[in-house]
Amino acid sequence: HPTVATLMVDMYTSSNNFAAADAMLKDMSFGFDEMLYRALLLMYYKTRDAERAVAVFRELQQRGCNVDTVMCNTMISFNIELERFKTAEVLYYEMSWFGIQPNEATYRMVAAMYQ
Repeated sequence: HPTVATLMVDMYTSSNNFAAADAMLKDMSFGFDEMLYRALLLMYYKTRDAERAVAVFRELQQRGCNVDTVMCNTMISFNIELERFKTAEVLYYEMSWFGIQPNEATYRMVAAMYQ
C-alpha cells in the first residue's frame, strides 16, 4: 500500500537509512501516490542525489500530480546548490510550460545563478 510505503520512506529518511528505503522501493509491487513521490524527493534531497530527485520530479509531472511553485523552487534551488545550473535553468523554463507561475523567490534564485 502506498501510504505504508510513504511512512516507511519517511522513517528511513529521518534515520538516514537511505539504503533500506531504496531496497524497499525496488521490491514494491504497487503503484506510487503523490505523498510517496514527495517523500522520495525529500530523501533524494537529503542524500544530495539530484539525478534521482529530478527523475522523481519528472514522474510526478507526468502522472499529473500537484506540482506547484514551491516544489519547483525547491528543485531549482537544490540544483543550484549542487552547481547543476543547466538543470536549474531547464526546470525554470518548464514551469511556464506546465502552467506554473514563478514567484519573486523564483526570479531571485534564477537571477543570482547568472551573477
